[in-house]
Amino acid sequence: MQDEVNNKTIALAIKGGKVTAETLEKALKKLLQEIEKSKQTHSQPKIYRGKQSVKHLVQQNTAINNIEITDGNIKAFQRTANKYMTS
Repeated sequence: MQDEVNNKTIALAIKGGKVTAETLEKALKKLLQEIEKSKQTHSQPKIYRGKQSVKHLVQQNTAINNIEITDGNIKAFQRTANKYMTS
């Protein structure tokens, strides 16, 4: 019973009149390439654009800085904020 749970099944369909060992080998290699390609695309984190939450920034390993805003440095912060605003 445990072996049945751990095993995964892959279905492979090949169109052709005569399937030789060479044809089967090529099809299996192509299948393995597609599996590796899908693993790579699924392992990459989703890239968020525009307004983001702090949680998404942390997931992207983006540097997060705190800036203390007072009446004296509000203009400096506004320039910095405008620099990072996206359209």
